[in-house]
Amino acid sequence: MPGPKKVDYSDKILEVTQTNYEFLLKKLWDPDEQEAQALRDQLITTRNEAQLRALLATLKIEVEPSTKLMIVDVVGARTNSFVTNAGTEDFYVLVLPPKPRRHPGNDRYKEMQGWMTAHYHAVNDSYGM
Repeated sequence: MPGPKKVDYSDKILEVTQTNYEFLLKKLWDPDEQEAQALRDQLITTRNEAQLRALLATLKIEVEPSTKLMIVDVVGARTNSFVTNAGTEDFYVLVLPPKPRRHPGNDRYKEMQGWMTAHYHAVNDSYGM
């Protein structure tokens, strides 16, 4: 059935959670705001699905070749989608969450938000981060 789809990580939840955590804390929520913004911009502005797929692979984010891609950047309220018909295609939505802001400067809080978000993406069966 077409619709939101993601790799079943059941047999490697710990590995995928760790990978997601590193993506969030070391790339997306990077202490260097310019590098983090550059990655968000790159994910949103890549206009070729093969290039986007290759970029996701460098971040260790698995997506089946037959599954269309969509990126949603919550911070910038932007999207990048290669889905042409959601009613007939399988698609993967990667939601890029904002850096935690509730407790600025509290590294433990940011770390726990990272683990929670990383685990959610590993166990959720439709979309995430």
